[in-house]
Amino acid sequence: MELDWANLPSELIHLISKKLSDFSDLFSFHSVCKPWHANGSKSDPPHQLPWLLKSRSPESDLTFYSSSFKTLTFRLPEASGKILLGCTNRYFLSLDISHRFLSLFNPITREEISLPFPDGYFDWISPVYIGKEKVVLIWGSNDSENTCLGFCKIGDKECRVVEGKYLKHGHLYFDGKCYVNTRYGGCARIIDEVSGKEAGQITPHETVTTRPTICKAWGGSNYLIEASGEIFLIFRAHDEFSPVSQSYFEIHRLDSSQDSNPKWTQITSIDDYVIFLDQTRGFAIRASELRGHKGNCVYFLKYRVEEYEEAYVVCRYDLEEGWGEELGYEVQSGGSWFIPSTE
Repeated sequence: MELDWANLPSELIHLISKKLSDFSDLFSFHSVCKPWHANGSKSDPPHQLPWLLKSRSPESDLTFYSSSFKTLTFRLPEASGKILLGCTNRYFLSLDISHRFLSLFNPITREEISLPFPDGYFDWISPVYIGKEKVVLIWGSNDSENTCLGFCKIGDKECRVVEGKYLKHGHLYFDGKCYVNTRYGGCARIIDEVSGKEAGQITPHETVTTRPTICKAWGGSNYLIEASGEIFLIFRAHDEFSPVSQSYFEIHRLDSSQDSNPKWTQITSIDDYVIFLDQTRGFAIRASELRGHKGNCVYFLKYRVEEYEEAYVVCRYDLEEGWGEELGYEVQSGGSWFIPSTE
């Protein structure tokens, strides 16, 4: 007797769907039949593996790599003529320059939420934070040291702007404050969301280990991330012209026990966390929530040139072992991490 898969008990269907940690598998699961679609886990989906935007075609086909090494392509006419500027969780920041239109775009649900368009001229713009009710952006011009932080709620007609000398990348919004990397001295500044004024500074981090020669030659970049209510600084050495085996990372945790003088403390382990970095920002997820991923590692994109062909290759750095490795797949234009969601 053949088994009628459509008539499986709803409790069993729900249990199976909760075991699918890759959204591509979950998407296929919901497409099997109407009972599976209706009884699959929707209100409490499993933690999803991050995807990486690999490329886009002129026909608005978006191609992603999932962290389980699957390739997925979606045809999204809604993205035609728009620049996808990076992402925060389930949304990309979408820019339509010809129509001066800025929005949040979810490529899974095709949901689009309009945002206030910044006043004045800018060469670049990037998300710092995108939540259910508020958005923090940063933008600026290549000809000016001044950059702008913009705070707005969903539905606002304009952003509340705070100007300063901030870098393009690596910033963090958490608990009503924006932690920003500055252009001078490696100092992070704390900007209060309500007042728009500086609420403090964090002095440059001090390293207690001997840095490799690559750091002395090329310097590095700082990324600020939050994990379980704590703030971390990830230092990445500039390694564009070095093999991945010479990549180098440091982790520093913010010590706020003395609020008047917060400082960075270097640590050697982030325990169960996996850090994902692209060219502008980063985030952390527990390895126990991501099947097949080892904790205390950093996933990052490394620029590579071979026989006059340029690409970014996805790599992993093991903080315990102190070495990096290529994972075997490439992306165009730097790529952006994206956590798929139907919410």
